[in-house]
Amino acid sequence: MDAGALGSVMLTGAVVVCGLATASAAASVVVRRADLARVGYWLMAAGAVLASSASLVMARALVRLDLSLVYVADTARRGASGPYRLSGLWAGTAGSLLLWATAMSVVTAVSVFLLARRRSTHAPVHLAIAGFVASSTLATSRWVADPFRRLAIPAIDGGGLVPILEHGAMLVHPPLVYLGLTMTMAPFAATVAALVRRELDDDWSRRVRRWSLAAWCVLLAAMAIGAHWAYDELAWGGFWAWDPVENGVLLPWLALTAAVHARRRDRLQLQALFTLGCFVLACLGAVLARSGVTSSVHAFAEARRVGLALAGVGAVLSVMVVVVVWRARLGRRPAERSLVRLNTVGVLGIVVVVLAGTVAPIVLGWFDGRRRVVDGSFFSRTTWPFAVGLLVSLGLDAARRSGERLVAALGGVGVGVVLLLAGATVPVAGLGAAAAMAVVGTTLGVALGRSPLGAGLVHVGVGVVLLAVAGTSLGSDLVSSVREGSRVEVGGYTMDVGAFVSERRPTSVDVLVPVRLAGGGRPSSVLTPRWRVAQPSRLALAVVARRSTVTEDVQLVLARVAPPADAVLVVRIRPFARWLWWGVTIMVAGGVVAVCQRGRRSRGVAGTAPLSGEELLDRVDVVR
Repeated sequence: MDAGALGSVMLTGAVVVCGLATASAAASVVVRRADLARVGYWLMAAGAVLASSASLVMARALVRLDLSLVYVADTARRGASGPYRLSGLWAGTAGSLLLWATAMSVVTAVSVFLLARRRSTHAPVHLAIAGFVASSTLATSRWVADPFRRLAIPAIDGGGLVPILEHGAMLVHPPLVYLGLTMTMAPFAATVAALVRRELDDDWSRRVRRWSLAAWCVLLAAMAIGAHWAYDELAWGGFWAWDPVENGVLLPWLALTAAVHARRRDRLQLQALFTLGCFVLACLGAVLARSGVTSSVHAFAEARRVGLALAGVGAVLSVMVVVVVWRARLGRRPAERSLVRLNTVGVLGIVVVVLAGTVAPIVLGWFDGRRRVVDGSFFSRTTWPFAVGLLVSLGLDAARRSGERLVAALGGVGVGVVLLLAGATVPVAGLGAAAAMAVVGTTLGVALGRSPLGAGLVHVGVGVVLLAVAGTSLGSDLVSSVREGSRVEVGGYTMDVGAFVSERRPTSVDVLVPVRLAGGGRPSSVLTPRWRVAQPSRLALAVVARRSTVTEDVQLVLARVAPPADAVLVVRIRPFARWLWWGVTIMVAGGVVAVCQRGRRSRGVAGTAPLSGEELLDRVDVVR
């Protein structure tokens, strides 16, 4: 049996078996028979195996270049190495949807088996919800965007990836995004099950928090790798463009952040709402990336049928969430500390702003047919007040005593003054000051044992990241026409342009422009940006040359080359850019530590809030 027929049989079998698992779980809930639920668990495991096998068949076809399949002919080519052929699995609509559906089925099977061992009463509802999502996505992959469609006559060679995708980040970034987003389904289904059973208790909260933290770490690592890809390969000169598809990943991550911070027994309702909203936002991101409804450099080729199918699944889930929440009456919210409330408001404010800026152009376009794009400056102007408030509250919450808070505040004010003197705008200086305050306050909290190590590392990392964001805003940019012997001066650096060199490679023709960089208090060095023309597609790509130090990055980009004499050279200087990647690394490390740490198990009655110190003293006084 050839790859197309074998893959189609396995994918069809996965749809049928996962559908039967979902029906078995739903029947178990209705008739209250545990044996039906157990059948559903094993059927779901079998469906996950079949879906994984279908993905492996497609992966093998890509690596071996089976040009009888339409998808292989579109995304792979003979001149590409094995890893880049394999990356075609997530480079197109049909393959990425197959991978997404496979991840859904695997996450469903794993989460159900783990839950059945700990909370068997919740497992059937969990499987019914998650199984519906997995089977619907698999059905969309099989009949709406069939990855195993065959060519009447096999192709001689494939189109392959566009040159800019042949980068190491392409091998890691998209799979991590899919994994992180699909992992949000497990806490979503567990929350629906807890609400249906009316058992929103501490055991549910611990399990959901661990899943949410794991997904949070994976999504953060994925966004960081994508940001570094954009910074290093795409020649944007930045690491975040507020692109709609980028925002489609950021929004679930922010919702996960809010859900993890709501892990207090007096805020279980809030944790449930954030957890439910997280997966709905993940589905929104999937629709944005695959439907063609928005302009994005990250979006797949327009496939409205796929977008409509995924939107239908998301609509059903949204209605389900509204009904379940309404029946569970999650409207009450007990009193909290003001700083905790400020943290929640800060995250919620950023979510609302990003969601509005992402969705509003699409909704407006439905009425007049015009395509709109919200500029990144909108998000920068509207999110920084919420970010400042959030950082200040983090610093004050970690530094509990007045002396510690004074030290944190002085540190923040000092950094803000330095940024203002260096030429930063008031919003940038305020962001830097708040970030410094968060770093100092959290460091004191961890050092004095008042903050858990994992949470402390994450908060320190957040502060370092936003300090880097504030620092890079002080950089310099210059665009200049150059030729051999030209000299460019910018930001205290002198750059002498050498002779242009043409280099023929197996898959491209490169023009190299050596530039001797001097200044900045460091020995001179030679950077060699390239202008690459891929063969045989003739697509052009600027290959960035960069010198990175602790204090700043110098980035050289060729915007255009007219050999043998002229080129347009773009010079970008980004202070403290390296700190951004350090900060993200600290955050991911802190998240992993928090996942591995065991939560404190309450000794109270399940579903009731633990007593604070003040409440405990009040009760002792009453007893006396």
